[in-house]
Amino acid sequence: MSITPVHPELDWLVVTVIPESDFMGEIEENVRNTVALSILALIGAIASSVLVSRKITRSLSSLSQATKDFITTPSDQELHLSYIQEIATLSQSFKQMMQTLRETEKLRRNYTKELEKEVAEKTEDLHRNQAKFEKLSSASPAIIYTIVMNLSNGKTYFEYMSPASEIITEIPNVKGLKDGSLIFDLIHPEDLSGYQEAMKL
Repeated sequence: MSITPVHPELDWLVVTVIPESDFMGEIEENVRNTVALSILALIGAIASSVLVSRKITRSLSSLSQATKDFITTPSDQELHLSYIQEIATLSQSFKQMMQTLRETEKLRRNYTKELEKEVAEKTEDLHRNQAKFEKLSSASPAIIYTIVMNLSNGKTYFEYMSPASEIITEIPNVKGLKDGSLIFDLIHPEDLSGYQEAMKL
């Protein structure tokens, strides 16, 4: 509303009334449009966030499941491709890790097989040599024995005694192997110290 004098000499006033809707209508329309656009933008942002979150969750769940499957069955695991760079990088790193673990496991198995084969061959050779040694020592009329000295306490014991030792010493090998002092007591005292020094060499 505006009031304007008609003439200075006349005490008349012209009152102009403009409806509020004429000048507020456009402002209110702009406000409504702004609110509507804001609501649409908010809905769009929420929808985008939900979609991205689902994609991230799905990718991480797939990666987690592949990890669990690899623990139980270390074979090739199918990983879903992800358009998220970080998830794709993580999946690629996991694939490389699986490949490295498979190669390491393969090398370990091959090494174990080779080691078992080598141990079996060495054991067979040892048994064969042991059989030859026992055959020769059984046929020998002399005493053949294997004696072991513990360097930490100086104690000695017989590890092997040929059958001839029972005939010469008249002590069963079972007792001699169990208690070596029975054999040492048969050595002349003057020869015992030299015998012990020879064993240290």
